[in-house]
Amino acid sequence: KQWYQRRVRGSESVGTLERSKEMYTRARQKLIDLVQAETGMLIDSADFAGKGGNTNKGDTVHRLLKLHRELLVDFNPTRHQDVFRSLLENLYACIRVYTSTKLVDVEAYKVHCLQTYHLLLNNFNNEESRRWIGISPTVHALLSHSWEVIQRNGDRGMGEWSEAGLEHNNKILRTVRTYLTRKTSQKDSMFDLFTRMWVKSDPQLLSRRVPIIPRLHLRKVQGDD
Repeated sequence: KQWYQRRVRGSESVGTLERSKEMYTRARQKLIDLVQAETGMLIDSADFAGKGGNTNKGDTVHRLLKLHRELLVDFNPTRHQDVFRSLLENLYACIRVYTSTKLVDVEAYKVHCLQTYHLLLNNFNNEESRRWIGISPTVHALLSHSWEVIQRNGDRGMGEWSEAGLEHNNKILRTVRTYLTRKTSQKDSMFDLFTRMWVKSDPQLLSRRVPIIPRLHLRKVQGDD
């Protein structure tokens, strides 16, 4: 009998978990569709290049938190909207400070991050006082430990250590590797790849590079309305 009761309770837990996952999936897709319809932004979609990866990048987060914050707030139940608005404002401030290159008041930044963490932990409970919102490792690292990283960086933001420039070359590397290298062997392919990228980064060649003028700006300069 005890074994049966444990099995029934276990089945109920599994059923509750499945229902929660189903509700999460529906709400997540509804939010993705709403953001795309209202802003034209693609969330959690394959990138346009079709070479792997998706659109969940830092620029997407910055645009959402800076320009479309109220859209995310209105998606939440009314009882959570005020707290969620404050949470998004605080998170955006944390990201801006962490990715900057300026001097930071580390103690004030630490207090701000911990207050944001407490806001996240203490205000999203269900009727049984159980926290239903999850804390990802990335959010935990930002709110609990980013102040330590800034402190070890001479009290400056980590903008100078950004890998955005390196990651920007990934698309170029894929194109060169696919179309402009020999396929006779891996050694030949990598040799051609390094050679072309080395030439591309040559300072003298870069100094002779003609800047690209956007078409819209070019039409304005030429007086074509």
